[in-house]
Amino acid sequence: MPNTTDLLDAGPGHLTSDQRAELRAALVAERARLERFMPAEEEVVDGVLADAQYMAVLSALQRLEDGTYGICTRCHAQIPFGRSIVLPESEYCVACGAVR
Repeated sequence: MPNTTDLLDAGPGHLTSDQRAELRAALVAERARLERFMPAEEEVVDGVLADAQYMAVLSALQRLEDGTYGICTRCHAQIPFGRSIVLPESEYCVACGAVR
């Protein structure tokens, strides 16, 4: 298993700046889409899943800012760009995502 400190020091080096920009744009677009459909706070919602999705997107955007995006939060392996494109809010690599 990779050393977490080494991965964090290296930053998301496996992603190019263009890839990070593409992922950031996808996450920002998804955040905006979810916000358009969020109910007012006083409304009772059947949208627990939407709330979880929204929080996952916000978390991914924060990881992008922190420089930890693209690193599995469970095993600290690099998350491949292909997985990030398909599921940009994912915090797990494929192996850890399957276990979850």
